[in-house]
Amino acid sequence: MNIISRKEAKEQGLKRYYTGVLCPKGHDAMKLVSNYTCVKCTKEKALLWEKNNQEKTQNYKNSWVTKNKDKVLSNTRKYQANKKQRLPRWVDEEELWLLKEAYTLCKFRTEVTGIKHHVDHIVPLQGKNVSGLHTINNIQIIPKKQNRLKSNYWDWDTQQ
Repeated sequence: MNIISRKEAKEQGLKRYYTGVLCPKGHDAMKLVSNYTCVKCTKEKALLWEKNNQEKTQNYKNSWVTKNKDKVLSNTRKYQANKKQRLPRWVDEEELWLLKEAYTLCKFRTEVTGIKHHVDHIVPLQGKNVSGLHTINNIQIIPKKQNRLKSNYWDWDTQQ
């Protein structure tokens, strides 16, 4: 880690900086520009608060998940795609953002129409005869019923 002052870090728009000086608890770690505190101390404090406030923490997490189902679903799908190695290395931040937006749009269509919609992979990620990629060019937003009928199927004759 390069030694840098808080002032220099602030001027560069950084969130963290490293002084090379141990914090009062003896951590050799970066400090937050916002409040001068050691990153490790901040993390320890947050973990302790979570441990002492498990019910509040769980309620917050449940509430966040309920309010952000599209983000949870998007992150779950990204994880699954990575796990299945279906997210190509060439997918950049912009395309990842577009993929997340597709899940947000799907949620919006469901709310507006009252008909449950799904983000569908046109070429299934794990098809029997072909496997597609988790990319913006391989997804579509379709009604849940249509997606269930389609299942993990890709019609060679109509979609080549």
